[in-house]
Amino acid sequence: MNRRGFLGLSLAMTAAATFPAYANSPSSDQDEAWIAVPDPRTEREKFGYINRKGCWVTDPIFDEAYPFSEGLAKVAIDGKYGFVDRRGRIAVPARYRRALSFSDGMAAVSSGPDRPAEGGFIDKNGEIAITRDRLIEILAERMLDPKHFYFRDGLLALNGKNANCLAITKEGKVAFRLADASFITHGFDDPSIPGEMERTRETSEFMGFSEGLAAIRLEGKNDTSRHRDTPKTAYVTKDGKRAFPSRFTSSGYFSEGLAPVIIDDERRSVIPVHNFIDARGEVALSSRFYLGADSFNEGLAPVVLGNRTMGFIDKTGRVKFEVAAEAALRFSGGLAAILRDKRWGFVDRNGTVVIEPKYDEVFQLGPNSRNFLPADKTIWTALGDRTTLIDATGAEIYSFTMSDGSRPTVTLSPTSRCR
Repeated sequence: MNRRGFLGLSLAMTAAATFPAYANSPSSDQDEAWIAVPDPRTEREKFGYINRKGCWVTDPIFDEAYPFSEGLAKVAIDGKYGFVDRRGRIAVPARYRRALSFSDGMAAVSSGPDRPAEGGFIDKNGEIAITRDRLIEILAERMLDPKHFYFRDGLLALNGKNANCLAITKEGKVAFRLADASFITHGFDDPSIPGEMERTRETSEFMGFSEGLAAIRLEGKNDTSRHRDTPKTAYVTKDGKRAFPSRFTSSGYFSEGLAPVIIDDERRSVIPVHNFIDARGEVALSSRFYLGADSFNEGLAPVVLGNRTMGFIDKTGRVKFEVAAEAALRFSGGLAAILRDKRWGFVDRNGTVVIEPKYDEVFQLGPNSRNFLPADKTIWTALGDRTTLIDATGAEIYSFTMSDGSRPTVTLSPTSRCR
């Protein structure tokens, strides 16, 4: 069993040597410090939740346990998935063969071919909001197992076959369909779904809607880009209409009123230049161009300034600070991850290194979350065969090693002293 399989968490490794593709999915919202970890005292691997002091807050009774999202956490009991609340009580019974975490009040579930009526999307009461049969009817094709099916801004964005896409409301109605276009995707293997699925466009991760807009890739006859190797992208509103004229070869996710883009320009250099647009499609930082850029969070956005030089800018385009690093990720909880000499560490909002770059890997909490520090202020890290949960100061809370390749050896475990 590998490290991530043991964790049983929906963790996304940040192994980007350059800027990752623009992608976003529901974030973890641990307004209390509840972190899912295995219990070393159990004969079989059982999971429970600890707080950031390393103390158990629930009994370790689950076969699998995942981060909280919108107040509920996915857990597995006897091979079936359900959801628990922050008191450790079962909120949705464990009866599903597969499930995804909640986003926008909805969660995709599947009970298998023997119980098709229980598949589709459920609300937080466990009631079926959109049936599996309705999804099949909408898609007019065989329903795939739910993977990366997340509602955002009240809509579920889906790509169909033959370059078409559609959006579905929470009531199971089609908000719009578009031909010769597809929602921009970013491939991601979600370990919250047991087993591997064939990688297809239909099961990739969709950025979906954010702040009322979604990025799409124009295909076929609508592709009028001067550069055929870089198809144009555009933004659509929640009724499927083009938000503003398309002139982008790459489009990112709107956050805090801005989105990173690459503007299609016949005079462009070999290296694409990045900028930011506002909700009207206007270039927001007209005097600034970057070699790479990611979305804003907590008022700052990471940008590539040069070889092994990253910077963080404010919404005027002013570089607040530079840092020597090969890559940097968005701020979250007052910290941003940086990659220096192939090791990950963290800086604060002044650019001061507060956790030295020494980790092989750092993990993000939540279902494809881009935020390292939700309210629980903890980070999963890996160095060699040792995986460690640290707090925002770098202090260790919990750790284990996987040196034997199968069962972990816990080197720093939770206690019961604060129960």
